[in-house]
Amino acid sequence: MVAADEVFGVSKVSNSCGLTRPILEEHRGIVHRLLDFYCINPSCKCGETHLSVIRVDKDTAASDEPWITLRLHFEGKVGLSHVTGPLSRQQATALITEWIQKDPALLGDIEARYRRIKEIGRRILGRKGK
Repeated sequence: MVAADEVFGVSKVSNSCGLTRPILEEHRGIVHRLLDFYCINPSCKCGETHLSVIRVDKDTAASDEPWITLRLHFEGKVGLSHVTGPLSRQQATALITEWIQKDPALLGDIEARYRRIKEIGRRILGRKGK
């Protein structure tokens, strides 16, 4: 798994979209950053991202530990790999589903990052063969 921000960097522009936008979502007045990780193996057709949700709100203690970690399938079906913090599995699923509905670009951006990372994997393997 490779983190998207390690591959693409993160835009300093808050309304940036696509490959470089930081994915920020709000829950009960607390801002969270979604860190997205992808399989770089070009032959793998997993069609999913692993998300770590980190608290980043200025008024709340930030943490390096994920609040929620989950696996997100692109068709919008949310599958959780594990849940940490105060939420049950059902509550975490409802929260991620709500974020997907509130941010119409979220799944499209994740799919674009997935495709781009697979392209990079193909290029890396192509170079090794030369």
